[in-house]
Amino acid sequence: MDIAERIWKILMNANTLRINFWFRDINGNLVYVPGPGFIMVAEHVKTKKISIVEGIADPGTAIYTARDDGNLKANTMYIGPNDYTSSSFKALIVHEAVHAIFDFTRAVIPWVDNETAAYIAQGFYISNLGIPDQNINRKEFIYLGTMIANDIIAKRPIDDFWMDALRDKLRNDPNYARYINQVFIGDG
Repeated sequence: MDIAERIWKILMNANTLRINFWFRDINGNLVYVPGPGFIMVAEHVKTKKISIVEGIADPGTAIYTARDDGNLKANTMYIGPNDYTSSSFKALIVHEAVHAIFDFTRAVIPWVDNETAAYIAQGFYISNLGIPDQNINRKEFIYLGTMIANDIIAKRPIDDFWMDALRDKLRNDPNYARYINQVFIGDG
């Protein structure tokens, strides 16, 4: 099975399609991540509107680019060396698909909340798999996303503590420093 087919299957999986949530961004605007958005991304992968390139990203990571950025091409998902069968890889694909959803729906959103939404979706996926919270490294972004997803799944208000912790961690991480305080503008 090639990588594009694997990604399509991950995005069309019931654990992915059950992801559906919203929250308020740092400006008070609604950020919505709909389950059908993953179907749109899966179809864009299938029809090659989203290209998949293996080996460019660092091991264990992936990158979605909305527009050309140096050597990276627009509407492309770059996949680093990964264990394609692992739950963490599948959750990572869900994360990157959120960026693609915002791109193709032409969202205008603070980058900090674009990443926040992606980590919540990633945590949502892990929760949908039934992976216990204690099995997630508390130092990782996905842990904070999972704590927020747990509130959403339990139909509780999102705890500001977790949202603030995730946004603060993003703002203070050198990997995100270049763009995290800017605004993402999706262009399809």
